[in-house]
Amino acid sequence: MGSALVAALAAGGHDVSVMTTGERAFPSSVRVLRLARWHPGCVLEVDAASRYDWIFNAAAYGVDPSQVDAAAARLANAELPLAFVDLARRAGAQALVHVGSCFEYAEPAVRRPLREADPLETVKTYNASKVAGSLAVIEAANRLGVNAVVARLFGVYGAGERPWRLLPSLHGSLAAGRPVPLSEGSQVRDYLFIEDAVDGLTALAAAMSSGSQTSSIVNLCSGIEVTVRKFAETVADMLGAPRGLLQFGALPMRPREIAYLVGDVGRLNSLTHWRPTYTLEHGISMAVADLSAKTRNVG
Repeated sequence: MGSALVAALAAGGHDVSVMTTGERAFPSSVRVLRLARWHPGCVLEVDAASRYDWIFNAAAYGVDPSQVDAAAARLANAELPLAFVDLARRAGAQALVHVGSCFEYAEPAVRRPLREADPLETVKTYNASKVAGSLAVIEAANRLGVNAVVARLFGVYGAGERPWRLLPSLHGSLAAGRPVPLSEGSQVRDYLFIEDAVDGLTALAAAMSSGSQTSSIVNLCSGIEVTVRKFAETVADMLGAPRGLLQFGALPMRPREIAYLVGDVGRLNSLTHWRPTYTLEHGISMAVADLSAKTRNVG
């Protein structure tokens, strides 16, 4: 998410600085600020005097299944975001956009799109720490006079996904003609193509820059229900692979799997004119083409 956002802002002619702990390459026009580690003190020390119009925080811990340390999750997801609120205040930023997650919501009791005021997760480590960070950002922003928005992203897919995620794992097997063991695929999700997600984040930043919006939490999503089965079948179709390779029901559902996770877009639509431009089929075709090209280049 962060890399795609940086690339899009740089391509759009913005003067971009990026904080990172990694060695990933960025466009030559981007100013790179390397941090020794993700820690509030490091964030505030590395760039104490610069001025920024917009600040985005896409740092998180726990998205990768190997990241299971509760203390690290609390630091990155609940404490680190407050450093960006302080940075936004000191930098005179017109808007701070904190990237939240749809997994901040508790299992819905009724199958309807989730609203921002719905019950939140309190048990799962990653989810609960993201909740704490989102709530802390809004509280601190209101107290310090910072224009902030928490964008709870739903189902982002596309270029740059890690190999263990659904789309790359489907592509890796189907492109090679191998069967793919899957759960029954009845889970309902709200998918958003990466380019739409980036455009949505910048649209929220622009909306907050007006100063007429109150800092708040907003679902950033399509609001469209799609089953995991349909998503997988669409990937197979775009690859020209037989749907029979998709072995639905071969794997059990994961413990505490959320059956329905779709966002309500009412607040989002009231704040911005942004709407997704990619259909599921178009987005998956773009993502599949990107993965296929990278596979050919490696080969």
